[in-house]
Amino acid sequence: MTRLRIPGLAVSGLLLVSMHCFTETTAQTKSVDAGTAVRTAEATRKAATNPAVAKQYQGTIGNKLAIRVSLTIQQNSLAGEYAYVSVGKKLVLGGKMRTPDGEAEFAESDEKGRETGSFVGFFSNQFNQFEGLWRDPRRRKNLPVFIQTAENGAYAAKAAPTPDDRARIINWEVKPPPGTEAGSEPVTVNFPYLVGLKNRDVQARAQQVLNETYSPQEFLSSFRDRAAPDEFGYEVTLNRKAILQLVYDITSTGAYTSRNAIRVSIDLKTGEKITHQQLFLPAKEAALRQLLNGRLEAEKKELLAENQTDPERDAESKQAFEEMLAEAQFHDYDLENFIVGDDQLTFVYSYPFPHAMQALAPDPASLPLLFRELQPFVNPRGPLGRLIE
Repeated sequence: MTRLRIPGLAVSGLLLVSMHCFTETTAQTKSVDAGTAVRTAEATRKAATNPAVAKQYQGTIGNKLAIRVSLTIQQNSLAGEYAYVSVGKKLVLGGKMRTPDGEAEFAESDEKGRETGSFVGFFSNQFNQFEGLWRDPRRRKNLPVFIQTAENGAYAAKAAPTPDDRARIINWEVKPPPGTEAGSEPVTVNFPYLVGLKNRDVQARAQQVLNETYSPQEFLSSFRDRAAPDEFGYEVTLNRKAILQLVYDITSTGAYTSRNAIRVSIDLKTGEKITHQQLFLPAKEAALRQLLNGRLEAEKKELLAENQTDPERDAESKQAFEEMLAEAQFHDYDLENFIVGDDQLTFVYSYPFPHAMQALAPDPASLPLLFRELQPFVNPRGPLGRLIE
């Protein structure tokens, strides 16, 4: 995960060529010519096996501004033009494919060659559909983009109705507002934006879950409220078997430094946030919490021993630490905070220390359970059921 630190708040000479040098240079030139010929032949072969694809699209920017797009795609390059239907003035497009699975980025420019915006997103359905974001040149505005060819509907209808196994994610770029301390620095903060799911209603619900967890709007509001984080980043920790999990890493400083890792898991079959009721059998949850609390108690004993021998803590601080640690135990909602490994699930438990006691708070506890240990508790029809089958 890329975590962003947001700033507080001539020569001249004579060339003599002998016959030997001339002969050597001629040989080098022939070698270069031969190499160029090989590369040209290879390029010609690739062009023949990867002919240009010309497409005509219609769609919207910002969900309401109608556009028409013409694109020619060959190998890794894209070129074309587009215009807003209500305006008619054409803008030039040029860019490239970024990855083999359809991710692309291309810029737009006016008749004077000035960049007026850019697109980033994914092609799908054999280049009959593109979905992503339009960004202004200053990277202060992001607008959703969806365009498709007239053939896209027919292609999608013929495609096998398989559910999405994974999500495609691009960065929604946000800059601190002008006039703020960090706003004067070249800082860009990235938020996850989902594209390309076959079911667009499911995609919209999943994006809403992400926004409700921590949104670009919430980030910008924190500057107005003078409560902006000092560091922010997100990481995709799981994206398979139709389960998407991300963790937001947020660090704030002040009287006390606070680092908060917020995890959210989404079922890509429904677009809904995954809850403990979906993950585990209701009749088995109490037994699972008991198992985890037993392992948590073992860690708490080690923490208490370290606390007693800590030379930097006075008696009052040690007493406060013991009192807060005594309250630590797994609840239902704690079962939703986990990391998936190859053969195990690691539950992450954050000790409930108040903000004023963050200096004493221990790091979150990591409690791994092998899939075979977890099997009796898992709802076989839920998201974890298909993950560990």
